[in-house]
Amino acid sequence: MLDGELTAEEKQALLQHWLDRGKPTVTLDQARWFNLKALLYSRDTYVAQRCRDHTPALRQILALWNNNQAEVPNESIKVRPGDPKI
Repeated sequence: MLDGELTAEEKQALLQHWLDRGKPTVTLDQARWFNLKALLYSRDTYVAQRCRDHTPALRQILALWNNNQAEVPNESIKVRPGDPKI
């Protein structure tokens, strides 16, 4: 595992929280991720690097989600609930 990467447990926890919350859009800096699973598990070099670049922000999201907070207030980190399911 490269330095600065999320652990397998952190990825699984983030993915489970994301699914439990209805797959909200995750905004990290200027990038909007509609599929958190693709960000966390992609083998594409560019996407994997983006995930590593945002490891601290993803850990902050995980910590807040572990405390059952759906919204993440931060200038560069936003998590919004998905559209209501009909």
